[in-house]
Amino acid sequence: MFLRIITNTTFAEHAAAIGFLPFVPGATQNAAKISFRAGATGFELTGDVVRRFNGLVKADQSKALEIFEKLPKKDFGGNVSKQLDTAIDAAKASVRGADWFDDVAKQATRNADSTKLVLGHFATDGTTYQKVAAHYKATYFKVENWSEVTKGLSPDEIWRINKTFLTQQMKQGKQILFSHNPLKARPNSFFEREVDFLRDLGYKFRQKDQWTWEAYK
Repeated sequence: MFLRIITNTTFAEHAAAIGFLPFVPGATQNAAKISFRAGATGFELTGDVVRRFNGLVKADQSKALEIFEKLPKKDFGGNVSKQLDTAIDAAKASVRGADWFDDVAKQATRNADSTKLVLGHFATDGTTYQKVAAHYKATYFKVENWSEVTKGLSPDEIWRINKTFLTQQMKQGKQILFSHNPLKARPNSFFEREVDFLRDLGYKFRQKDQWTWEAYK
């Protein structure tokens, strides 16, 4: 792995202040400060630095991410910002475990105290599962900062968030309702994966009324 970051005085000052410079290969923090003051144009993040960064991630995840996320990227220009985003995404990917998915799923749970759960397409045929959930005052899934949370995730990892949420609600014994016909879920959608997941667990599906369907055993 090889990244090159073009730096400037602002970058150097912020990086030194929050402890980023120890990652500069072949330089102590003080030496790195001096080289920046002397007008160095950049430094390289080599495989050795990445390995050391990954080591810090394993030893102290919050500190590792803090080092990168505290940098005020808007001061550095697009190229530096993109490189830092890459580093942050790589760090987050390396620390995602069951706890991370559990936390995201819990934060995405709306009306958590309801005894009903509504699943469905986000928007199909003029109907959304969120509106149906509001009608029933039911639990539903909504991630406020979806683009940020799912950035860098594979489709399977995104599905794992949905699956974790669904599992959490099922453990509470909630009645499972659908805003859309589960037997006609759009192919390759996350709703289809939710329906398949429930079917594999032995659930069957039937129409409850003119607007909703339900899962039952």
